[in-house]
Order: sequence, then structure tokens, then C-alpha cells
Amino acid sequence: MATTLQRRNNKRACIKTWKDRATMKPLIGITAEINPATNMCEVNHEYALAVAAAGGTPVMLAPLSDSPSYVEDVLASLDGVLLSGGGDISPRAYGETLRHPSILGVNEQRDYFELQLARRAFVLNMPTLGICRGLQIMNVALGGTLYQDLALIEGIADEQAHLHRQPKPFERGQHEVNISPRSTLHAIYREEHAEQADDPLPLFVNSMHHQAIRNIAPLLEITGTCGPVIEAVESHTSAFYVGVQWHPEYLGNATPLFRAFLNAARA
Repeated sequence: MATTLQRRNNKRACIKTWKDRATMKPLIGITAEINPATNMCEVNHEYALAVAAAGGTPVMLAPLSDSPSYVEDVLASLDGVLLSGGGDISPRAYGETLRHPSILGVNEQRDYFELQLARRAFVLNMPTLGICRGLQIMNVALGGTLYQDLALIEGIADEQAHLHRQPKPFERGQHEVNISPRSTLHAIYREEHAEQADDPLPLFVNSMHHQAIRNIAPLLEITGTCGPVIEAVESHTSAFYVGVQWHPEYLGNATPLFRAFLNAARA
């Protein structure tokens, strides 16, 4: 049975018959939300714009199935995966049966497709960027858990929790995130914000979430925080596996992150 890498190479070999691979833009799959009102798969325009601006070709990934064969076929055609934001993840995905009353927009079909996608992308060292819900998917996929609501975090005040629930416009920052020295994110942003690898690096970000990482997955490390809230994670065992809790696609400072993601996809 052909592996994902073999399938991808076979497809790329066919493509090279009409266009040199070196001139192709990386193909980036963006996970889609399922809109129950319209029964349509949707991807926010801002994700696609950010990928295209960084030099990639965005395509929508429909959560049709969480079967291994479907996930393998999806990944075989891609150079990178963007796990997008959206509704809350079902607590059942990380072993909890009770739901906090604040939980909204759960779609388990999407959850289990993306969990399989995130796990397999990690194993294949496929460049992966998780945004908001996407960061949470990465953590749960690799064995971590979530706080179902920020109010459940010990020591967080109501006014702190409100900082993370930003109304429109999303193009403005809401709070600072402290980026860990010697992390991938630190290297991406330090040219503009910190001269040395060990210098502190605060990053002003937007924030539209009410859930957060509780227990970090064993294969991930925390690389960004805002008080007790985990705001960024990454893995050094994978080519590019980075998740952020904010929405960089709306912000002017998104360019370095998306450029690094696309550079990894080209490689």
C-alpha cells in the first residue's frame, strides 16, 4: 500500500510534466467550518488572503470524514496545513463528559477530522500552523487537554478573561503575549522586536476565545503566554508545527509568521 509520501511524490511527478516544481507555489490546505444554517463548508477570507500574500495557494479542506484513508489522501496533495479557528471543540475529544454552559458551535465531525489531520501532519513533519481553535486542536490531537472556559483557570480575574473576548474590529490588538526566548516564534519576530535571542519579546495581539489549553501535550512546549493563559505552542521535533491562540490573519504583524510557514512548506 502506497504511503502518503509516495502518493504525494507520484502526484508531484505528474505535475512536473507541465510545470517545473521549483516555480510552483506551495499548496496550503485550510480547514473549513461547517455552517449548520446553510449546510455549507466555509473558510474565512482572511486566512486565504494571508496565505496568498505570503506566496502560497490556499485550498479549502472539507471535513467529510475522519477515516485514515481520507486524511492520507488530503495530506498527499498538500505542502502545508493551516488549522483554522471556529466553534468550540467537543469536551469528549479530551476525555470530559460534562459541558460548560458557555460552549458553543460544537461539530464533532469537524473535530475528529481535524484531530486526525493534526496527528498525521505531525508524524509526517508536514508544516502546520494552528490559529485559535487550531492551536487547541493541535494540543488535543497530541494528548493535551483544554479549559472549557477561561473562568475555570485558577487565579484569572473577570477583567483578564474579558481581554480575550474581543469584539470587532479584529484588526486591532487587545493584549500582549510574552514570547519565549529561543523559540521558533521568537526567531520569527525578533528582527523587529528584539535584537538578541535571549531578549524579552512582547507581541501585541488580538484575542477572540473563551477556551484555552489546560494540560500541554507531551510533544509540545509552551512558547507564548498572557498571564496564566497559554497563547502559543510549538514542537521542535517537527519541521514547522506552531500554534497561536490569537488571529494573526487580521493583524499587520502577521506577515513574518505566514512567511515562515510558507518557507517551511516550500522546503
